[in-house]
Amino acid sequence: MYVGTVLKRKGFDILIEAFNKLNTINKNIKLLVVGSWEDYNKNIVGRNKNILCHDAVKDVSGFYSAADAVVLPSRIESFPFVMLEAGLYNLPFIGSRTGGIEELIENKVNGLLFENGNMNELLKCMSEIISHERDRMLFADQLHKKVIELTDVHKYCIDLKNIYNGLQSENI
Repeated sequence: MYVGTVLKRKGFDILIEAFNKLNTINKNIKLLVVGSWEDYNKNIVGRNKNILCHDAVKDVSGFYSAADAVVLPSRIESFPFVMLEAGLYNLPFIGSRTGGIEELIENKVNGLLFENGNMNELLKCMSEIISHERDRMLFADQLHKKVIELTDVHKYCIDLKNIYNGLQSENI
């Protein structure tokens, strides 16, 4: 599944190219695309019966529940919520080596990373996620744990208190 604005700078062009190659090998896979269609025409992309296109919606939880993995091939990305959402929904994540994606995803630990803009590496990552169920589940579990840890309110408050205490003791 791809969630987000459908733009070339989000790597959508290489995602389509990689998916089409993968789809010639495995006709049973589907690509679900949910987002705002800016650089691409949803009706043209959707001509491939294995690409399911949907407009952006406020609540994407149903789409995450139906997905087996999340792919974000962005060329430029700060820290995408899609990556966190994949973790919350316990889904494996494939992303490009750029910005905040590289900060959260440890390759082959809690997801797969590929060189920014490299369609062949993306294709390899997608093939790996499809063909290695054990790894797919391990990556999803590890990402889930990391996202839960990062978003734990209790831990955040303790960390914030420690920062304030540290600043207060420095000023004395």
